[in-house]
Amino acid sequence: MLAIARGILSKPRLLMLDEPSCPIRYGGVIAAPVFARVMGSTLRSLGISPAVKTAPATEKSRVPNLLNLPVAEAETLLARAGLKARRAGEGEIVLAQAPMGGTEVEPGSTVWLYLDPAAKYNSLDETLVVVPDLGGLTPPEAEKILFSCGLKLKALGEGVAHRQEPLPGTRVRPGTPITVRFAPPVDGSADRQ
Repeated sequence: MLAIARGILSKPRLLMLDEPSCPIRYGGVIAAPVFARVMGSTLRSLGISPAVKTAPATEKSRVPNLLNLPVAEAETLLARAGLKARRAGEGEIVLAQAPMGGTEVEPGSTVWLYLDPAAKYNSLDETLVVVPDLGGLTPPEAEKILFSCGLKLKALGEGVAHRQEPLPGTRVRPGTPITVRFAPPVDGSADRQ
């Protein structure tokens, strides 16, 4: 796999990754993260500041601890925190939850309430997916990559990806939405090479 790195260099350089060891072999997933790290380090060492416009930080909601609470009370607490509840299993008491109490999440996120032992322990057996690095990708490119991994895109802004949550390399359940903040490219052009 080859990628031409232009950046600030007057002569293009060649970056080669031979036989990547991951199941996804798109250049944007394999070469782009390496290029981003190398170019970021190079620009910093030359004293060149990033020209990416960052979106204002959004407020986070803190997930309440719902363990051993009646389901109705747990759902009320989640609604007050601006979060959604989703039940797994049958019962009246919350035996487990995901994400755990104290975790900061985007407002409107879903919290799973596990109500019986089967739901609690079966939830741990699900296959986890590794979140890819989406840095520098456009919304359609990011969505295509995430879809191929069984994940969903929550896009904020326009341009190219410059921040994402959860972070690349995090293991998540299939179907997890990945929040990606997009901003105009540093060089101001809308097309990528």
